[in-house]
Amino acid sequence: SMCGSLAAVESFPERLSFCSDRNRADLVADCRRVFTAHTVEKEESESSGKTYWLPIGTSPACALEQIVQEILQWHQHRLSIHDATGAEWWTLWMDGEEDDVGWHWDADYEARDRGDVKHPFLATVTYLEAGGSVAPTAIVEACREESIMAGNGAVIHSAHLSLPVPGKHICFDGTLLHGAPVELRNVFGCVPRTGKKRSARSTLLVNIWRGHRPRDPQRLPSEVAAKLGPVTVASPFALGSQRAAASCELVVGRGVSAQEMSWSFGESDGLSVAFPVPLEAAEASKDADTIRLHFTDGRCGCVG
Repeated sequence: SMCGSLAAVESFPERLSFCSDRNRADLVADCRRVFTAHTVEKEESESSGKTYWLPIGTSPACALEQIVQEILQWHQHRLSIHDATGAEWWTLWMDGEEDDVGWHWDADYEARDRGDVKHPFLATVTYLEAGGSVAPTAIVEACREESIMAGNGAVIHSAHLSLPVPGKHICFDGTLLHGAPVELRNVFGCVPRTGKKRSARSTLLVNIWRGHRPRDPQRLPSEVAAKLGPVTVASPFALGSQRAAASCELVVGRGVSAQEMSWSFGESDGLSVAFPVPLEAAEASKDADTIRLHFTDGRCGCVG
């Protein structure tokens, strides 16, 4: 399903290939450093945490910024984006078995507070390590924030679930509602355990903005960048496969046994999202790491 010419969700299973275990461990450590650097400041502010900005045409100051820039440039080229302003980016490092990410829309939060809703053009997630709770990324199609906030409910006909796999990169329409609910981890049959005690769910998140520059995100402070891995001659992002994978499609219709799952989210948990999760999904998805649920025959999800 395309939004204009933009696919709702695409998955690139081996987009980021690590030249060595050491290289991956270094990136994970950098993710953790950036994550803890902003968690310390975060106590005062809203839970969305701090994000950083890398303007178009800037020289990256560290390996993470280098990957952010390559993600930006690759999608610019792939999707013929000519008016990108830059990339907003941040990291998540979650080592708790129950850690997850609540449902939300990515937006310019500062503009939203002024009543002006602006979303990134493209949202992306790159998985570096798949420990912790292994909560899959979940994205529902349709459900525009403006419409929901105006009090309209929305029907969900499709939901995408993406299991964290190291090196995998997914991207989706930046207007879509998404989260990483821990309750969905069982959909993917076997939960990969990495055996390592301190393993976490480490992800690099990069949103591409066009025609608008959100005010809040600022450049990563140079004193933080100086503590991270340096820019390398050959960045790891350039090596992986550029082919999008087909997702495993599961039709949830009449007679399909499914568990109705629901979550509340938003300010004072005033909104809810619900959809049926098929019980045989685990069987069907044994080898898949991305599933698209398609609701039919009067089965559907809802947001409101």
